[in-house]
Amino acid sequence: SVRSTPLAKPTVKLNRLPDKEFPYRIIEPTKKFVYNLVNAYEPNDEGNCVFIIDEINRGNISRIFGELITLLESSRRMGRPECLEVYLAQMKVMFSVPDNVFVLGTMNTADRSLTALDTALRRRFEFIEMMPDPNVLLGRKVADINLTRLLATINNRIEILYDREHMMGHAYFIGVHTLEDLAQCFIN
Repeated sequence: SVRSTPLAKPTVKLNRLPDKEFPYRIIEPTKKFVYNLVNAYEPNDEGNCVFIIDEINRGNISRIFGELITLLESSRRMGRPECLEVYLAQMKVMFSVPDNVFVLGTMNTADRSLTALDTALRRRFEFIEMMPDPNVLLGRKVADINLTRLLATINNRIEILYDREHMMGHAYFIGVHTLEDLAQCFIN
């Protein structure tokens, strides 16, 4: 679960997906949120805070992280023997990353900007391949079209005719409930 700090105000009102509750809060991080996260941190705090950066490979890594990239290493975090701190000039405080803070970066492997991915980023992140999973759509049908089979068939053909890096993700079909939704899925 994500540690809930009373100092951070939720700015994004997204607490449900159509069929389930989220087991965590989603908030839009601000400078004040990050500052409060660090100041409210206690070593025995078991909650986690996750920052998600979508399509991280498309951004300028030095502008996203700056000097903080070094602080993401597990050995450089708060309370560790090799802990590093940086001075945050705007907030006039010393800062280090607590153990309960995680950064997830998503990237599309079909995007060739991966070749220029910063070496510093490659050293600090674990890369986990997440291929499309048709089973996420198990049991879903639209006008007698089995979405699981449809996605699996499309991706098998893409893999044979092109390559596996360009397969369609299951997320394309998550919002499909009608035949019109399915048609729109292919238009987009």
